[in-house]
Amino acid sequence: MTAKAFRRWCTVLVLIAFVLGCSSTKQTTTSAPTTSGEQSRPGAFLAYEHKISIRYSTDVIAAREDALRKACIGDQFGQCSLLGLKQTSGNYPSSEVILRVAPDAVEPLVKIAADGGSIWTRETHAEDLAQAVADTEQSRALLARQRQNFEHLQERKDGSVADQLAVARELAALEVAQDANEKTGAQQRRRIETNLLTFDLRTTGGESRASRLGEAFLNIGDSFVDGVTEALSMTGYGVPFLVLAFLAALLWRWVWRKVTRKKVVNPAA
Repeated sequence: MTAKAFRRWCTVLVLIAFVLGCSSTKQTTTSAPTTSGEQSRPGAFLAYEHKISIRYSTDVIAAREDALRKACIGDQFGQCSLLGLKQTSGNYPSSEVILRVAPDAVEPLVKIAADGGSIWTRETHAEDLAQAVADTEQSRALLARQRQNFEHLQERKDGSVADQLAVARELAALEVAQDANEKTGAQQRRRIETNLLTFDLRTTGGESRASRLGEAFLNIGDSFVDGVTEALSMTGYGVPFLVLAFLAALLWRWVWRKVTRKKVVNPAA
């Protein structure tokens, strides 16, 4: 094979590799993955939580927040509870919306929140509630056995009035404990069957940068005063060291002159 033919084949191979690389790049370039809800598998007892940070170039936070609230209150995508709402105004408005939703409602709610903005970060993690569920079930079984025993004691007719009153008090306390246990179990099931969804909505657009620059200009006077104050403080702190250094230099000069004078006098003697 001649050198010219070799160069030709190398050129063809490079072109083929370039075309394949471009086609693979086009195939792998897809839209950003959506955030979907997670459903715990039977026996897993996992409570899923999602945190979505969304950034907007313009101040549309109030509209997005209102849309999320209406979709949740109206159960537009299934069961939904509004757990928290935190708003921050000023040059950099922000909002935090906390929802507990059905797994199928996560993705459509994220689409509503991301309208007019872009998803900055997303985080999904799960808390394992297996041990907590087991403890709740164990406590429920123990309370049920205790109540059954006290009910048998209450049915006996040979007990004194004091004993009957004591049994009644124990039964009342057990009933309160069982109610608390049922509420704990219901909350655990709710966390397992639904997803906690937290939105962090913030504005980071050109308007915010302009306002940031204007705020910097407005704060020039305060910054100047702070700088002068710091400079004076540092000067006051350093003056004693300068005085000590000056005295040390004078002492060194005196000693040096003393020594050099002796050296000059000795040869003449």
